Amino acid sequence: CPSPAWDLNATGNFAIGSGVYDHLLQVHHKNRNKKDNRRNNLEVLCVLCHAQCEGHKHLLDSISLEDMEFILMNRK
Repeated sequence: CPSPAWDLNATGNFAIGSGVYDHLLQVHHKNRNKKDNRRNNLEVLCVLCHAQCEGHKHLLDSISLEDMEFILMNRK
């Protein structure tokens, strides 16, 4: 999934997307170190793409069938 527009704000938190479907977007740490919050180590993924990353299959347990269908119908 392509990463949507996002920004790291002054407090170190992410502003992701438009807000309506933010619960379907997650920040993935490319090097798997959750303490490494350098911008080049972070990638915004939909929950389905994030679940495909090694060690993240458990994320599928937190998504509703309705949200899963929405992602599949709207991904590019």
